[in-house]
Amino acid sequence: MEETKPVKLNCDFCKKEIECPPDMLDAKKHSCYECFRDLQDNEKLTEEEIENIHVDASTDEIMEDAMMSIAKETFDKIWKKERDNIKSMSKHEAAEAMFASGAYVMFKQVTDLMEEAAEEADKKKAKEKEVKEAKEK
Repeated sequence: MEETKPVKLNCDFCKKEIECPPDMLDAKKHSCYECFRDLQDNEKLTEEEIENIHVDASTDEIMEDAMMSIAKETFDKIWKKERDNIKSMSKHEAAEAMFASGAYVMFKQVTDLMEEAAEEADKKKAKEKEVKEAKEK
């Protein structure tokens, strides 16, 4: 398989130089990860806009943000459910229980995200196939 070099271009929002794989050059907008995150945090992007934007982001950046978001969302739920049990535990037992709960939640979230990504990829392939078939007619 031939490796293609990314193309350098500028973020449409802050003009910072970013990289884009050649197959994403036709995206409606290009964004660095910081701008994309800010736009998402401020709910300035619609679902359609999100689907049509190329974001130059490392896997580490995405995973770190996803994990922190999941941790923030789930900590209160775990704390409310297990607070009384945790208060009766030693510090070591409490840390171990919270770590196990967190690890389970993270694993579940990652597998759910992977399933969603696979479903989206299948939908995209089906749509591309429909377009190709329509052009052939």
